[in-house]
Amino acid sequence: FTLQLSLACFAEYVLHLTRLNPDIMYIHQDSGLISVSYYKFDVDDVTGDLDANRPVPFRLTPNIIEYLNTIGICGPLTASMIASARCLVQPKFKVQTILRAILRDEMIASHKK
Repeated sequence: FTLQLSLACFAEYVLHLTRLNPDIMYIHQDSGLISVSYYKFDVDDVTGDLDANRPVPFRLTPNIIEYLNTIGICGPLTASMIASARCLVQPKFKVQTILRAILRDEMIASHKK
């Protein structure tokens, strides 16, 4: 649960996705895995730019904080976010080019509506 939550929060921040609210996050009772029902790029309707001005990059609810406790937040949650960031930065696998193509498709789909 902790690792998946950290990856979802990291993706939300890095890719400028819509907020990960508890109402769109489903936790499977048999496995503890997380499913996010609806994620999309957070694009301003007027300018068409990504919304990068957020006061808080991601939010943990009080119940999630209690479930993870301090050890889970300072340990696996933080470490997996750092490891994910290093995977995107260090090898330089043209991640920017791939993300531009994905975002371009998203922009084309939103303008057709």
